[in-house]
Amino acid sequence: SALPYAQNYLKLSAKELQRYGIVAAFPWTVKPIIGMTSDLFPIGGYHKRYYIALTSIIGSAAIIMLAMTDFKPGMGPMYVLGLLAVNAQVATADLLTEGKYTERMRENPSKSSDMVSFVWMCITLGGVFATVVSFFSIRSKNYNSLLWIAVPLSAQAVFTSLAGWLPEEKVGDPDAESATKRAQGKELWRKNFAVFAMSIFMAIMCLLLAVVQFLQLSNSYVDLAVTLGVTFVLSVSMYVCLPRPIANVTFFLFLTSVLSVSFGSAMSYWFTVDEKCLPDGPHFDYLFYSVYTSIIARVCGAI
Repeated sequence: SALPYAQNYLKLSAKELQRYGIVAAFPWTVKPIIGMTSDLFPIGGYHKRYYIALTSIIGSAAIIMLAMTDFKPGMGPMYVLGLLAVNAQVATADLLTEGKYTERMRENPSKSSDMVSFVWMCITLGGVFATVVSFFSIRSKNYNSLLWIAVPLSAQAVFTSLAGWLPEEKVGDPDAESATKRAQGKELWRKNFAVFAMSIFMAIMCLLLAVVQFLQLSNSYVDLAVTLGVTFVLSVSMYVCLPRPIANVTFFLFLTSVLSVSFGSAMSYWFTVDEKCLPDGPHFDYLFYSVYTSIIARVCGAI
């Protein structure tokens, strides 16, 4: 529903949609910080449970806010902050549950492939369900119904996490084992301080980029200067903080991402705007662009 909201209600330009998309995806860029925080600072004796519950409460509240608000031009910042909160929930749950089933894969190597297949089967089925729901919502032009349907799906994570459905042993102060774990955590921090520092530094740089995009500075050269500066600083810090073999691989992946220029959000406008805006464009409707193409992608993914 992001594209119909952006075009019909918020009246965002393609440039603004691209900028806001970067801001909304910010939680995914700081997943290392989320993982490091949950490992070093358990809440109520649990490393994962309450982090998932807390972000799920925030994410559910954000979806309700998005569904209830009658968005109009000029309300783009409010919309993108809601999406940022939703992404914070999804990114946190994705990371922490992934860490847990990775532990189970290590404990049961013979079942590891089955676990991966099950996870991706659930992801695929979830995508199929979202595509089906999108079909009816977009066809009836009742776009916020997608958000209302997402509310219980988001809120259930609060219940499942607090109910302890994610298998996790409690770390208690009186327990000698937990003291050992804390000592191991401090030792891990001491030995890998440079890696942790690199993660924190990267998060700060990502936050800087997100703030610049959110403020939408009128001078595009400032955006370019900040982006190039962050790229240079991160490139140097990789070789300062990381062992050379790891730094080389990280730098390669970093450059691959930097040089893979994406206009995904902005290109959505080119595909879907009407003849008045772009006489020679493809003029896809939302149903074709969002639903039918998604069906093709799901089929290809299943194959």
